[in-house]
Amino acid sequence: MASEESEQPLTREDVLRLIEEHGGTAQGLDLSKRDLLGMDLSGLDLRGINLQGARLGDANLQRADLKGADFQKARLFRANLQEAILWSAHLQGADLGDTDLRRADLWDAYLQGAYLRNARISGDTLLQNARWGDYRLGEERDKKWDDAV
Repeated sequence: MASEESEQPLTREDVLRLIEEHGGTAQGLDLSKRDLLGMDLSGLDLRGINLQGARLGDANLQRADLKGADFQKARLFRANLQEAILWSAHLQGADLGDTDLRRADLWDAYLQGAYLRNARISGDTLLQNARWGDYRLGEERDKKWDDAV
């Protein structure tokens, strides 16, 4: 049974405090299945953070460093990921519906089974070596992905 503390929604200040308590780094910090709805995490260094199954709908992650972050099965519906660095991030099965991925860098990101309906992708969204399953997608740009899965 989850502790009462883990059921409470977190604030930006909570996340910053948890990073500090974790040795000043987000690497390996476990915030899986946590409620981060609408949170402003813009510009933060969240490399290697575990956000599996977290609820991040409407969150602002603009310009956040999310290299190697684990978003498997996370709910990022309508999140702002503009200019976020998502190198080698794990987004398998994540809900990225209506997310803003303009100018995001998804180099070598794992996107198998990610839900991308109405995600905003621009010509400068970087998808080189993005992993979609049994193949890699490199130069798909300026597309509206209405029913991408």
